[in-house]
Amino acid sequence: MYQTIYHWASGHFWPVSIGIVLFLVLLEAAGIHKKPGKASAILWTCAFLGYLSAVLFLTLGSRARIGQRYLNLKIHWEAILMALQGKGRLPWEDLANIILFLPLGIFFQEALGENWFCCCLLGAALSACIELTQWKLRCGYCDINDFLCNMIGTIVGYFFTGAVIRAQEADRKRRNS
Repeated sequence: MYQTIYHWASGHFWPVSIGIVLFLVLLEAAGIHKKPGKASAILWTCAFLGYLSAVLFLTLGSRARIGQRYLNLKIHWEAILMALQGKGRLPWEDLANIILFLPLGIFFQEALGENWFCCCLLGAALSACIELTQWKLRCGYCDINDFLCNMIGTIVGYFFTGAVIRAQEADRKRRNS
């Protein structure tokens, strides 16, 4: 069953990822975070737990055990620099890891507000736990590039959501003036 879900999710990665991000952006745009109450808290909690379950399933639960532990501490700088210069693109796995962790930054913006340093620490802790668990359980590859891309996704999601919130507040002030 896990393999069936994994293969379906792999084949539909882009639509599912874009759908999750759009759902969270719509929650933010609708101002759900500004509406105190039980319904708002339940909605955000359910969305966060659903997201966290999906991440843990994709990174740990859907992987077959491999024979040996694999640890990669070599950062592929050349691919990153070529992508930044417009001469190439990031490897698919790196882009997928960035997109996978964008919603985490959105949740952290909701929960932590302007505490970006705490966002970085929590994002790093979650990513490190996933990578080390993959290494320990031999259910994936422990890769520094995955860790860095997860962090980039978390930070981009956090600051993007902060920019959306500030734009909404400025628009609201402009209309009320």
